[in-house]
Amino acid sequence: VQDEIEFNHLKELSNTRRELSTENKERYQLIQLAMLEVNPSKKEIDILRVYLESGIFDERNNWNLPPERMSELTIKYNVEKNSIIQCKGRLMKKIKKYVSKE
Repeated sequence: VQDEIEFNHLKELSNTRRELSTENKERYQLIQLAMLEVNPSKKEIDILRVYLESGIFDERNNWNLPPERMSELTIKYNVEKNSIIQCKGRLMKKIKKYVSKE
């Protein structure tokens, strides 16, 4: 029952559209520029898109996906959950490295 409650809560959060603050809009633009420079693979772009669309931050400020979105990616790429998380992590490192140069 608790898992179902959490699942429904995460699903509701993932369907909520968020308005970006001015500061976050600027960060988003930097990320877009970084994406052009780091030349990510199609898989990395797809994974990042899913995180941007429905990723949420937990109480420890970790960027997570609702279970159904993670399942979509693991099935699509025929990999384990950790592979998706590592792929996102590698891309974010590349982006952070580029953004820190600016």
